[in-house]
Amino acid sequence: MPSQPTIDITLDGAARSIEAGTTGSSLFSQDRDVVAMKVDGAPWDLDRVIPAGASIEPITLASEDGLNILRHSATHVMAQAVQDLFPDVNLGIGPFITDGFYYDFGGIDAVTPELLRDIEKRMKRIVKEGQRFVRRDITEDEGRVELADQPYKLELITTKGAGAEGASVEVGRGGLTVYDNVRRDGTVAWKDLCRGPHLPSTRLIGQGFALTKSSSAYWRGDQHGDSLQRIYGTAWASKEDLRAYQERLREAERRDHRRLGAELDLFSFPEEIGPGLVVFHPKGGMLRHEAHEILEMDTPELRDVGSRTWDISEFLLHLYDKGELDTNFQRIDVTIPYHAPCQVKSQGLGKPAIELMSLIPGVTVKDSEQPCCGIAGTYGMKKEKYAIAQAVGAPVFDFIKQVNAELAACDTETCRWQLRTATGANVVHPIWLIHKAYGLPNG
Repeated sequence: MPSQPTIDITLDGAARSIEAGTTGSSLFSQDRDVVAMKVDGAPWDLDRVIPAGASIEPITLASEDGLNILRHSATHVMAQAVQDLFPDVNLGIGPFITDGFYYDFGGIDAVTPELLRDIEKRMKRIVKEGQRFVRRDITEDEGRVELADQPYKLELITTKGAGAEGASVEVGRGGLTVYDNVRRDGTVAWKDLCRGPHLPSTRLIGQGFALTKSSSAYWRGDQHGDSLQRIYGTAWASKEDLRAYQERLREAERRDHRRLGAELDLFSFPEEIGPGLVVFHPKGGMLRHEAHEILEMDTPELRDVGSRTWDISEFLLHLYDKGELDTNFQRIDVTIPYHAPCQVKSQGLGKPAIELMSLIPGVTVKDSEQPCCGIAGTYGMKKEKYAIAQAVGAPVFDFIKQVNAELAACDTETCRWQLRTATGANVVHPIWLIHKAYGLPNG
């Protein structure tokens, strides 16, 4: 028998000769952990023929590349399950993302938790069935015929995916490819436009996946485009890895600074100054300057927390001093009375809010220069202390009425409540004015 022709390749940095026509599946047949391969740095399916002169590296399931391929394969299985339930669904784009994947669907109603469970059950059946992911090269004309009932896919073929988030997983440089999900009897269960690569079989997805949530999305990210349903999931190399990930999420939720900050009365996110802007309460502000004294500790870790804890006005003024604050403010012609709350003064911060507001063209800030508004946390809310609180705060009340009876500023929520109740003025956080000067909505 004549010998088979051979080709030279580089395998994991070492020169090697193999038979021409060898696939990755044959090359790595003795290593069950290998689920794909890199050919000259690009990830390939194992069933593709290795070209002469190529540099080959194995991709294992637990590696970063392997997990990305696993998650993209799980995306196809999810889309197949959704289309089983909704045959007329319009398929969008389904990329892998950090720790998971998503797929966008058009023509279906909002996804409920019950529907997520149904989809996940169907996914498990598809995984258990062991369908093969089979790659096919197609022309653009063939793609338009095969995907004639999928408008988003047709658009991707025509535009080469330009401007569509995540489109690189389906179209891009080079020719078009379709992946068929093939049953053991050779029939095609499902197909999708995709660049790949994928796992050899759905069975390799195993039990380490779960659907996590759904949300609304727009085709191409354009709010004027079609409204889609985006379904998210996560996938890992094993069920144990999935459980470990889920436990990390639960632990992160338990340690969520937004929840803990509110529970411990450290800070809040008042709607009046815009979402995402944190306002430190007196106890939160003290973390920066006095935590080591309160806890009778002076460790590098505690100092590190303090160094990264800022009053919002102090932080923005710090950015301004570094030349990193956008001062393209709209002009606001107003004279605004300002009262510095006790916790700002006690921390030795100076009065950064005054300096910050004064950066806005047309704004003149008048400082009350009074020691206290009288509320003292919740002191002034007690029935027996109310009269004292009002007497202490009277000079601040009079000052606001004289300077601007309609609008005033103060950094602390309880102080603002006290001043607002006593004067009838709209007493805002200083950042409210910055928000307005940027021309942002609801400022």
